[in-house]
Amino acid sequence: MAVAVVAIAPIWSVRYLPTVDGPSHVYNSWILHSLLRGVHGPIAEWFRIDWRPNPNWIGHAVMSLLMFVVSPIVAEKVFVTGIVLLFLFAMWRFTGAFDERNHIYAFLAVPFAYNLLLQNGFYNFCAGTALYFLIVAVWWQRRDQPNARTIALVATLLLLCYFSHALPVILSMASIGLLWLLTLRGRPLAVHARHLLAFVPAAP
Repeated sequence: MAVAVVAIAPIWSVRYLPTVDGPSHVYNSWILHSLLRGVHGPIAEWFRIDWRPNPNWIGHAVMSLLMFVVSPIVAEKVFVTGIVLLFLFAMWRFTGAFDERNHIYAFLAVPFAYNLLLQNGFYNFCAGTALYFLIVAVWWQRRDQPNARTIALVATLLLLCYFSHALPVILSMASIGLLWLLTLRGRPLAVHARHLLAFVPAAP
């Protein structure tokens, strides 16, 4: 917990986050927020919400909703804080997926929380990257439990990952697919195959 607090301190120590694409994400979120509020004028004349289930939605959706209670500047900081904390949590789960004694190695990932992609402002991709490690860790820990809860949990995480970025969800499904094949030996195929149902919502 202390490490997580220290990790997010840089975000709240400045007025504006010095990222490359961050301002454009905030601007797009503000436009989305304005359309959700039903404002009239140039914004409503030139923009409309595309409700199709496209990827790269998560950042704009979260920040636009946060803008109902905080300023755009704070909304961006809250979302980036969420990305960093999600990454740290995902690495904690990932390192301990095989053996909980390996949690200590999660601290090696802390310096990578502020990677070049995050500094470039690729918020959606960074969220998807963190979700990738979380999804693989969750599936591995529940590989012997192909029940409804496991399927629903993995399917939900895959959908969240899809709405963050398409590439991490493809890598997640490929990684789970490979691990599924490697763990097939000694397990009833009909039972083990239930895990693949988690791919159904995101696959289309």
